[in-house]
Amino acid sequence: MHKTLLICLASLTLVLNTAAAAFQGTPNYQNAEELQREVTLLLLDKNINEITKQLDSETPSTVASLFRRLAIYGRAGQTSRVRKTLEQFPSVENWRCQVGYDLKQLIRNADKSLDARRLYYEQICTNDTDGAEEFVKLWQSDGDPKELDAWLGDRSNRNDEWLMQRVMLRARSGAAGELLDALAAEVRANPTDWDRLDRYLKANSYIAERQDVGWIADTFEVHTATEHFELAERLRSLSPQASVRLLQKSLALPFTDTDAKQLEKLMNRYRSVALSIKVNWEKQLRYSTKRSLAQAYQQMNQSLAAQPLVEELVAIKDTDILLEDIHQLAGTVQSGSGQRVVETKILRDETERRSTSEYWLERAGYYSGRNEYERERDSYRQALVALTAKHEDTRALIARYQVVRAFAFFLGKEHNAKEDKAELEALLTRELNSLPPETDYAFQIAELITQNELELDELRNSLLAKRPSYLTRLLDGRREWTNTEQGLIENVVHREEVPSELKEKLWSSLESLVREPGSTRAYFLAEAMEGSDELQRAIPLLRGYVEHASPNNWEGYKPGAVSDLFAAYCRIKQWQAAEKLLFAHQDVFSHALPKALAQVAVVAAQQNAINDAMRLWRMSTNLDRRNIETLPEIAQTNARPQLLAMYRQMKKDDPVSTIPDLALRLLQ
Repeated sequence: MHKTLLICLASLTLVLNTAAAAFQGTPNYQNAEELQREVTLLLLDKNINEITKQLDSETPSTVASLFRRLAIYGRAGQTSRVRKTLEQFPSVENWRCQVGYDLKQLIRNADKSLDARRLYYEQICTNDTDGAEEFVKLWQSDGDPKELDAWLGDRSNRNDEWLMQRVMLRARSGAAGELLDALAAEVRANPTDWDRLDRYLKANSYIAERQDVGWIADTFEVHTATEHFELAERLRSLSPQASVRLLQKSLALPFTDTDAKQLEKLMNRYRSVALSIKVNWEKQLRYSTKRSLAQAYQQMNQSLAAQPLVEELVAIKDTDILLEDIHQLAGTVQSGSGQRVVETKILRDETERRSTSEYWLERAGYYSGRNEYERERDSYRQALVALTAKHEDTRALIARYQVVRAFAFFLGKEHNAKEDKAELEALLTRELNSLPPETDYAFQIAELITQNELELDELRNSLLAKRPSYLTRLLDGRREWTNTEQGLIENVVHREEVPSELKEKLWSSLESLVREPGSTRAYFLAEAMEGSDELQRAIPLLRGYVEHASPNNWEGYKPGAVSDLFAAYCRIKQWQAAEKLLFAHQDVFSHALPKALAQVAVVAAQQNAINDAMRLWRMSTNLDRRNIETLPEIAQTNARPQLLAMYRQMKKDDPVSTIPDLALRLLQ
């Protein structure tokens, strides 16, 4: 064991010497992880006191040197030097806060005092708003609230986030009205500025008693049909009456090339993938406008006005526009209007469309909108008769599953509790047994059975937990496993209702499925076992995966496998194996090495290996003195006297650090 560690440390020293040399010349950092890894490698080889003394004797001249100081002084617990370093950022050459999110977060969290946070937002990263809500709460707690309002007011015109923080601050004291009035006045003075409009509407949404926004429909200047539609959408939730006027005007206006360009831009604003069809923009605008108009009428309880619109929309089957399901809205509208025109059409379409899942889901959605439970239930029942599927018919099985899943959650709402629960159990039992367990369909049904929302514990136990061979066949049908298979295993096995003898049979049967130690089956089964505290079973699987996984599936799961193996070693008190793993896979632990070393130190101390525990604790402390979360735990062992001596000496060696006093208080 010790020989192996010496070899690891000797190899590591070569890396460290290289890193220490490179440390002096790094021009910039791409991210905080790169910085922290470099600092960790340096501190594995150097004493942190030596490094801080060296830094204190030098004058930083680059952004990279300031980041290094911030990281090292922070780890040393030298708060005053951290503050001094923060104060140097604004004056360093070429500083524009043009760094990534994680490096900004590093600066922002280096000193969490109110003064340091003000320095950050006022001088270091003046355009950043991340952490704004936390900052406002800190100021309310530690500073002057009136000064805070003025501070937010000074920045509100430049950044919406500070404006929203100011609105919420005012709203808590019931004084947001004046601020909203000023924003409304800006909209009136600039009736073509969409940004000002959005600022006002967003601010208005942050208060409980919202201002009336109907006046915007008459004040804000819009000209095209698309602009009228866009403005109506913004106002519909707050003022459906104003939205109706705008939508009616949109329908009355001619459609132009400008409309087409505006609508295409509007629809693509939040899309992450390209449209799959060539859209007829005029038809799309009219469809979307009428749908929005029907919704606005329904908000106003004017179902009769919405009635002809939903009739028209349900009839549209065009393939050159993006359609949205209108059937639930139609059911809601007709429930209010007392008419059944759409229902008549839906029933008439059954002959032509009964072999599609879309038809039955639309029909069920319509009755859901009408709150007609029996007809909705009957639609699902008829769908299951119509959508028969054979083993080899993948498309038909997909369609059937869509209906089964929707029906299951419908029954899970328990409109008629006892009857619905019985029908739900019968439905899923029948579907699970309808095809061999190796099929995708059977697996999907098994997943449904284990959904906690459906509360089918007895069925889960009888169909899956109490049938180990069936569960094995079910999972053996899945060639590669993911967290989906892991979730199913956990939902079946890791339950109080499953007795220990049965769990033993289940784990044994599942272990037989791992035929290749480097497979994803090994990894995800081990994950499920670890989540169920089956560590002695999980460790060989994790170790086998780490040693044998192929590059094809290794990289995505390597950190998780190594980290979980480390955690398992610690939990079963095998601290030597945990330490060996740390240095064998240092790349995985570089960001968390201080905490990992401390964790091993605690386990070693609990095993009364005090000298090794202190060796590991000193390594951890040299990497990051702030890592004292587990200090109370290790202090309960025979290591406590040495810990007291260590922190007393640290206080003498580094009187600037705040950590020794904090640690000594914890050790009392």
